[in-house]
Amino acid sequence: MQPPPRKVKESQQAKLLFSEQLSKLQSKQHQDTELLEEIRSFSKQRAAIEKEYGHALQRLAVQYQKRDWQRGNTDAVISGSVFGVWRSVVDVTAQTAASRLGAAEEYRKLFGQASKSIHNAKEIRAKRGLDRLQRVQGEVVDALRELHRVKKSYHHLSHIASVAREKAADAQIRSVFQ
Repeated sequence: MQPPPRKVKESQQAKLLFSEQLSKLQSKQHQDTELLEEIRSFSKQRAAIEKEYGHALQRLAVQYQKRDWQRGNTDAVISGSVFGVWRSVVDVTAQTAASRLGAAEEYRKLFGQASKSIHNAKEIRAKRGLDRLQRVQGEVVDALRELHRVKKSYHHLSHIASVAREKAADAQIRSVFQ
């Protein structure tokens, strides 16, 4: 047979529940912050890779642009020969490299700014929210204490009233028999 459950004050029970709730919210906030940091790190690494790739493409294109495939025969390059097509491929590769470098830099800037602003806004909201939650939880605990005090007072007055009724009934019975 199990022992009867212990009586725990409502205010203590509420405090325990509220501290668990607060702990869970803080844990969630911490996880969200870590995720934002991981996204920011991923984006930085991705931008760096894009930048490296753009630089490598640029070096490759420059290397082949410097070569002179048709020495002295510029009409063959323009007329659509294999050399002209090759020259176009190399030029487009150089343009692609330049656009990749620009895109990588823009991506890094935009995402860096966005992640910082999101992180800061989330921190501010969390701080305000947690402060409000703690204030409301304190008010609830105070209200529970007041309720417990009033309940105790009510039971005490009820007991006094029942004792007074019993004494009055006894007195009335005595006066009838006298």
